[in-house]
Amino acid sequence: MLAEQEALAKRDAKMVAGIREKVISARYDIHCATQDQVRKRWHYEEAIKRPYFHVKPLERSQLKNWRDYLEFEMKEGKPERIELLFERCIVSCALYEDFWMKYVKYSESTKPENVRGIYARACQIHLKKKPNIHLAWAAYEETEGQIASSREILQTLDGAVPHIVLVKLHRISLERRHGFHEKAYQLYEESLAQATSTDAFNFYSWRYAKYLSKVTNSMPKARSVMETAIEKDSGNKRLFQQLLSLELGQGSNVDESRVEAVFTAAQNSTQLSQTAKQGFAQRRLQYLEEYGSSSTVLMDAHESYQKLYKKSGGAGKRRGGQEGGSAAKMSRSDDVVNAEDSQQASAFAKANQALQAMQQAGAAAGGVAAAQQPAYGAYGQVAGQQQQPWVQMYPGQTAATAGYTYPVAGQTWQYPQYQ
Repeated sequence: MLAEQEALAKRDAKMVAGIREKVISARYDIHCATQDQVRKRWHYEEAIKRPYFHVKPLERSQLKNWRDYLEFEMKEGKPERIELLFERCIVSCALYEDFWMKYVKYSESTKPENVRGIYARACQIHLKKKPNIHLAWAAYEETEGQIASSREILQTLDGAVPHIVLVKLHRISLERRHGFHEKAYQLYEESLAQATSTDAFNFYSWRYAKYLSKVTNSMPKARSVMETAIEKDSGNKRLFQQLLSLELGQGSNVDESRVEAVFTAAQNSTQLSQTAKQGFAQRRLQYLEEYGSSSTVLMDAHESYQKLYKKSGGAGKRRGGQEGGSAAKMSRSDDVVNAEDSQQASAFAKANQALQAMQQAGAAAGGVAAAQQPAYGAYGQVAGQQQQPWVQMYPGQTAATAGYTYPVAGQTWQYPQYQ
């Protein structure tokens, strides 16, 4: 009897050992895999010093650790672990919008239904005055067709952080994209009324005028907006340039009388500097030469420019104060700039006279070509630049904008090379 009991006990012990071995064997692989995952994440977990929320900013090392940890989990590709880590992260990093935006971007590709909730938590609780994430939320709502929600988000942000130009422009752009032009007008008028500086008023005036002329084709109103800005800041030459650009931007419908009115207003301004007026005079001369319909007006413009040049005592002088200390610049298509240095213009005139004298002498001797060739080497070496011999310069005019005379008999004609 005792022997049977001992045998049964040995059999049971052997069976238990076998069962234990099978259980351990079945769990061993899971244990090893878990241990391997823990080892991979352990240094990230150890580096987390503040797993709770606090208003004090996190150290850079802490922020870097969270970013690295998130990148690691996203590379591992386990959605449940990634989402869990994001939720842990935005507890500690609730005041950092880049972590919220990272969470949104991840959720857009995995769980789009969670995106709106993430934006709402960020913008309505933690980041009420952070423009970037609010603008992203508004853009998201607009793409989802929720125009009213997008408008409300931008309006709330504008109230929380007023006088931010980017927010106001986003509000206006939203209304423009969906055809609510009257609402856009209202927003521009509010921006002008709330402008805290002259620069801000001028900026909104120019944007408003462009909107009126390009989007709704309301050129009279656009012109009125710019004229109001000029009345408030009559010494700002950029406003005159912008009004001029507005008038010239009408394509084939440009009204020459309106363009002339802008030039006249600039010349009659008592606040613009003499240099600025001279620049406008040169720009007027260029416009009339290229697009003007009356030779009489062109000649008057030429005479006015000459008088202004003489009155100023030469162009291109260095000046201080607001005008800065830069040398005069060459004229460009849409910007009014200063004339070239008077000494260079005088040198051009002398070189031209010398060339004409040599041409006449050569013609009398029986050949223009023989007389003009030696002159080419000496001519054109003005201020280190090679100039064309046929260019007839008037004072202060550059080679890029100068008129030129017809070639004399026997002279080979070449077109001027513009810079």
